[in-house]
Amino acid sequence: MNPFINPKKRDFLLPKGCKDLADVLLSPKAKALSGAGQLSEERYRGTLQELECHIGRFLDSAKSSGALIISVSEKTVCIDVDEEGTTIALTVLLGPEEAAARTFFSEQGLQPSLRLPHVDAHSLQTGGAGKVYQISEYLVPRNVERLAQVVRDLFTKLFGVAEESEVSFAQMKF
Repeated sequence: MNPFINPKKRDFLLPKGCKDLADVLLSPKAKALSGAGQLSEERYRGTLQELECHIGRFLDSAKSSGALIISVSEKTVCIDVDEEGTTIALTVLLGPEEAAARTFFSEQGLQPSLRLPHVDAHSLQTGGAGKVYQISEYLVPRNVERLAQVVRDLFTKLFGVAEESEVSFAQMKF
């Protein structure tokens, strides 16, 4: 490993004090950008079998904007709701994993979001041990059953996660 890379420190693309996407969403700057400065967060533990319940609760409570971060081990999917619609964002390793993610979303009939600009190889996030990641965001319908199925398939088919694996849910309302 390169002695100049410390995987415990933030990536150069993240704001100071942030090590991952969840830190960005929980930062004081995110609170200030949310209008009233109010950010509420709820955390739950469960399994992939409970996705529909958690996604339904999130969509019912996040009328204007919010995020539901769903994590299993090192894999994270973020469902985002704002005035522009509903999206799913995920961070994947550049290469075969990113290509598989693009194929997965294409097969699901879901289009990339236009909110994220095209990211070239020089501005991608880099993790420890020379890993290079791509942040991908796709538009999804605001439908509980469809969203739950897409997220379940993402974890089970794309990431190889078992249905009974423990899942962390972090629901944030802005």
